[in-house]
Amino acid sequence: MVIRVCENQRYGLINDQSKILLPCSYHYIGVFKNGLAKIRKNSSWGLVDESGELVVPIQYEKIKQLSCGLIKVKQNGRYGLLDSSGKILIPCEYKIKWLDGNIFKVEKDGLYGLFNISGKQLLPCEFDQIVHQWGNVFGRSPDDWFMIRKNALYGVVDNCGNVIIPCKFQRVTTYGRFYDANGHYGWYDSSQKYLYPCEFYGSKRIGEGLFSIFREGEMGILDIKTRIFTPNSKMGENYQRTEENGKWGIIDRNGNRITECEWDRIANPLFDVFPVKKDGKWGLLDEKGSVLTPCLYDIILVPFSRHSMYMGEWHTFQVKYNGKWGILNLKGEIVVPCVWDDVIWHRCSKNAYVVRSGKNWQTINY
Repeated sequence: MVIRVCENQRYGLINDQSKILLPCSYHYIGVFKNGLAKIRKNSSWGLVDESGELVVPIQYEKIKQLSCGLIKVKQNGRYGLLDSSGKILIPCEYKIKWLDGNIFKVEKDGLYGLFNISGKQLLPCEFDQIVHQWGNVFGRSPDDWFMIRKNALYGVVDNCGNVIIPCKFQRVTTYGRFYDANGHYGWYDSSQKYLYPCEFYGSKRIGEGLFSIFREGEMGILDIKTRIFTPNSKMGENYQRTEENGKWGIIDRNGNRITECEWDRIANPLFDVFPVKKDGKWGLLDEKGSVLTPCLYDIILVPFSRHSMYMGEWHTFQVKYNGKWGILNLKGEIVVPCVWDDVIWHRCSKNAYVVRSGKNWQTINY
């Protein structure tokens, strides 16, 4: 049994046989926890065991015993970790936060990294942000997943530091989606592989593993298990897709052919205007199948959100050409030239857009 004693406002230790283990020369000795007690001399802290031996030398500004059995210490304004024998696991170079499980997040010079409970560095301190994923992802435990951010782009790593999703996406969610700059998303799974590229938006679950979903304006059914997307044959109330030899065409509800089966993809119509894809590029057709805009755009986004009908968004398409964004109207005419890094509909005006060049945003009218 170890007894704390005090003499002249200094503390020491004796055993139950009154043998002096530590002389009364210390400014503080705390209660024993897991066989160790905090000890202070002047303004420096250490840890002593029940035999009076210093396990951690008295040289730290702060010291804290963690419930995981490790010891958090502060020296020269930075933090590190020791094991229960006083061995340095993480040097005093960081700010340290213990996450649930066996992972520590560290910060150095404004950048974040990860260590495990054994002191192994899982991620170097080169990320702008690391966020613990608290929700289960595809049945895996919460401490398996971490969202990381680098240069304003997001990715995912597991609890071994393996990169599941590289930092090249605008957003990553705990339920398995990652988003690109266009607002499209794909899925990842626990096999640490991509399930789908960023092609989808506007999903609605309709059954076990089945989603009603848009793929670049094409509405259809996605089967997560088989990874097959099947376009709906019906497009709106008046048209249907028809397929021949892997190419798509359009017929009306009376069976009259609007266009031959020559397109790689046909999106749902917007006021009888059809975005179509051929040889990797998108264009627009009218209700008679005539070309309004040739297939020269990298992306044509079909508006589908509920508030669009109120804000006039239903009457235009966002388009991307040579890496820049612009707007086309229903006649295929350029409303906003493709010279902007981003363009969105103005929420308070039907005749205005918010555009971005670099980091600068501005409102323009048309």
